[in-house]
Amino acid sequence: MTVLAVVAAASCLLAALALHGWRQLLVGALAAGVVLATGAVSTTEARDAVTGLLPVVGYLVAILALATLAERGGVFAWLGAVVARSAGGSERRLLLGGVGTAAVVTVLLTLDATVVLLAPVLLLAARRLRVDPWPLDLASVRVANSASILLPVSNLTNLVAYGASGLSFGAFTLLMAPAWVVVLLGEYVVARRAAGPPDPEPDPDPRSDPEAPEPPDRLTLVVLALTLVAIVLGSELHLEPVWPALAATAVLGARAALRRTGPRLRPRDLLEAAQLPFAVFVLCWSVAVAAVATRGGDDLLTRLLPDGSGALALVVVALLAMVVANVVNNLPATLLLVPLAAPLGEVAVLAVLIGVGVGASATYAGSLANLLWLRHPALAHPAGVGRRFHLVGVTVTPVLVVAATLALAGTAHVLTAVGIAW
Repeated sequence: MTVLAVVAAASCLLAALALHGWRQLLVGALAAGVVLATGAVSTTEARDAVTGLLPVVGYLVAILALATLAERGGVFAWLGAVVARSAGGSERRLLLGGVGTAAVVTVLLTLDATVVLLAPVLLLAARRLRVDPWPLDLASVRVANSASILLPVSNLTNLVAYGASGLSFGAFTLLMAPAWVVVLLGEYVVARRAAGPPDPEPDPDPRSDPEAPEPPDRLTLVVLALTLVAIVLGSELHLEPVWPALAATAVLGARAALRRTGPRLRPRDLLEAAQLPFAVFVLCWSVAVAAVATRGGDDLLTRLLPDGSGALALVVVALLAMVVANVVNNLPATLLLVPLAAPLGEVAVLAVLIGVGVGASATYAGSLANLLWLRHPALAHPAGVGRRFHLVGVTVTPVLVVAATLALAGTAHVLTAVGIAW
């Protein structure tokens, strides 16, 4: 049954890599059904896996729909125009603005919004300024993974680990903030290296400047801001973040459906944006992963984890998480490793998130966001994109994982030394 559990989980991984929609869901349902029918996982274990993940998956559904509504409100087009205009013709400033914008969108609307909705407008900005789009193309997906470590709601993996960490929303963010800054600086350096030689001086001709950006819909911005506030405040009241996200989606969705000018939003469009089949597939995948955990996976990973929680031990935890994420994808890696790292302490759980977040940029298999980026029809990737992506990923990503983890360890040490409890 151990082999059967591994095959079921591997089938889900292959489905995540190669299939879409209902075909992907079918594979997930079959995998979950097989491990249940053969007793590789008990009904109780399967139920616990699904119910534990339901609020997380619900948030994913809501935030994907909300991000699509934000796009219809002109938020992403406005961000791309602002980045292009503020660059003033300079490739360096364009990269800086692109990395910063991708980081903000990832933090607030998750990494999927960055690769699906923001990346195309950033590349359009690069082409309009007649600079090489590859650095921004690469930065959009790498920053989507790396910047997702800041808030508990910035990544599906964070939400999975948030409850197990025992941290408050503020403590989670405070501990991760220095690591987040370190890794973003590193990603900017990576993008600069991908850009080649420094760009020439900006063209002083004002006619070459992009047009002034058209402001986005004000209500959309207000709703997004209120949603973030509600999530932060609600975390202190033990309110799941899915509820503010669903409320915001309902408000903007109703407005878009009832609007009298411009294209109206059909319910079908919003359902497609929410990716419901994928959400159910994730729940099925969690059942297969639970079978792997109970059939020897936990024992193997426990032997590989260190005993302590010092800086070196945290680096080992993060690097192990990176390797597992790039073998089985970051979501199953999180489901497997977080329960095992939790006894080592809250900071060890955050080290896992650095490994499965920052570390997911090493290979295509590391993150579903990587695959969304690769397949995006609006992103005309250059020839040899796979070789270029993996060359950067394998050589740079472990360095950033180590740097971010050391920053996390240092932050925890300083906070402890000054008497700030988390």
